[in-house]
Amino acid sequence: MMTYHYVLDCSVAMTWFFDDEYTASTDALKEMLRNGSVIVPTIWPFEVANVLWSTERQKRIKPYQSEKIKHLIQKLPIEVDNHLESDPLGNTLELAREYDISVYDASYVDLSLRLGIPLASLDNKLRTAATSAGIPILPSY
Repeated sequence: MMTYHYVLDCSVAMTWFFDDEYTASTDALKEMLRNGSVIVPTIWPFEVANVLWSTERQKRIKPYQSEKIKHLIQKLPIEVDNHLESDPLGNTLELAREYDISVYDASYVDLSLRLGIPLASLDNKLRTAATSAGIPILPSY
């Protein structure tokens, strides 16, 4: 089994491509990709696509910029977890109930717990849930 640095939330990844969202702490997480890879739940590519589409609709970026970001993301060592150990109607739903988060967010908690690795997120509710589950959070403040 491959070793990953952390589970990557869309909220962190998008800071890498929008200057007005850049932070030194999330840039440090991107730098970690030079020496390995990260993993994301199956929902992640949909979340990224939604952010790109939303920013296009808000006129923050043009479609060609969205395509450029898409291609840059595809070159990063990010693996989508396609394993069947995750059970959205079972464990993931239970985690959503336990921590009062969306099932989508619970998929990040589930993946971090299954692999025993930190979660990189800027989403406060997700960070709180992961902390309650005993998952180390990145970036640390």
